[in-house]
Amino acid sequence: MVNEKLRNLTEEQLETLAGEGTTDPELLAALADEGAGGVRGLVALNPRTATEVLTKLAHDTDPAVRWAVAGNIRTPNEMLVRLAEDTEPQVRWAVADNMRTPVETLDRLGGDASPLVRLRAARNPRLPAERLAELARDDRSDIREAVAGHPSTPVRSLRALSMDRDADVRQAVIGNGSTPAELLMEMADLDIGGTGMAAMTERVRRISKSRKQH
Repeated sequence: MVNEKLRNLTEEQLETLAGEGTTDPELLAALADEGAGGVRGLVALNPRTATEVLTKLAHDTDPAVRWAVAGNIRTPNEMLVRLAEDTEPQVRWAVADNMRTPVETLDRLGGDASPLVRLRAARNPRLPAERLAELARDDRSDIREAVAGHPSTPVRSLRALSMDRDADVRQAVIGNGSTPAELLMEMADLDIGGTGMAAMTERVRRISKSRKQH
């Protein structure tokens, strides 16, 4: 019955159904079986899609569909672990983005050969401090910037990043709520070019005031 209804719909209508947050899970399962790649990808992104359907779509031949599965917070952990080994970098970085990815898997992605995957892992608030310390020495400045702004980055790494050759990395240290006031004062005293002395002075003032209140 459901399949017959779907056969009378255009591709655009199928995609609309697959992407709607109110579509019945049974209908989404049928769309996953009958739809083209674009439809299956939207089913994989849909938060109402059943976990067993997501598990099946995790084996899809279309990398765009696997990417969508990797980004869905309802995807089972065992599938996220599997997708973390996918040959396509965009699938792995979607796993690194997912807040449900097991920490052990996320940590492994932090050491991925693809800089895009490492960057996504560095932006995930659940990445372990040990991996962040390693990524603080990455050749890519955008990865170091992500580490500099991460709430779990060790102080020793923040101190090293405060002297980074890239101004955006140093600014990320300034903006990090976990950066100790003492380090901000040191940066302000040194006034390394581009660090933004006014911003540091203001932040140190706010931190000091907050600590006195507590």
